[in-house]
Amino acid sequence: MYYVKKFQIKYGSVLSYWEYVDNTYPRNAHTIREKKTYSGEMTIHSKKRIARAIHTLLLSSPIHDIYNPVANVYHPFKINFITLTIPNKDVDHTYARQTSLQPFIRWMREKHNVKSYVWKAELQERGTIHYHITTNKFILYTEIRNHWNSLLNKNGLLSDYFKRYHNTNPNSTDVHSVYNLKDIANYLIKYVSKNGSRINGKVWDCSLNLKSNKYFTVTDIKQEKTRDTFENEFCNIYGYDNAETMLDILETDEDILRFKEYVDLVNS
Repeated sequence: MYYVKKFQIKYGSVLSYWEYVDNTYPRNAHTIREKKTYSGEMTIHSKKRIARAIHTLLLSSPIHDIYNPVANVYHPFKINFITLTIPNKDVDHTYARQTSLQPFIRWMREKHNVKSYVWKAELQERGTIHYHITTNKFILYTEIRNHWNSLLNKNGLLSDYFKRYHNTNPNSTDVHSVYNLKDIANYLIKYVSKNGSRINGKVWDCSLNLKSNKYFTVTDIKQEKTRDTFENEFCNIYGYDNAETMLDILETDEDILRFKEYVDLVNS
């Protein structure tokens, strides 16, 4: 039994702490767990899991240039922020998730090779449901809108809109590319983790690769390469610019290689 100092790498920051190691307790011991139920709200545990998923997504998503055929230009891209809206009010969330959101995510995976994503459901005051999705694949906004509206129409979730406007093509989606926002990790975590009106059923989820990978950790860093250090008796937090400069703070070539393998594993 002993303590080991660890550095937990996040997007834009590093958390240092002492980890207690007890080899007398079997790491793979099985515990009995009850069947999971969903409260319809964001719990503290859910917020921690969302934070880890978003940090993992950002660390494994380098900025690269993509071609936008509508504007006929290349522009830098890291992640996008997609909002999907159901125009009908008082829709059962479980029904909407199973018939529209899940097929939409399956379409992103199969047609656009989306491997990493986080989604969050939000109930608006007027009774409509929003789904916020963050992923690292560029998808043309017209494709997103057309496919989402086709799913809504197929499943009877455009009936209110059709009665009022006599068409099935509402402005039900919003897409933003995010790559240069300062403190992007905390912005996304705060936005996705916020509590709104209670929803019946599952509130959020993420891709299996983000769910199964833990934070990348090392036993030392180049502290002189960091900034904005925060210290207390329990832990230290070191800041750095972004994932594109993160390799500069790693102490050894072995850690750099391990991090590259970590990114490859997340994206595989």
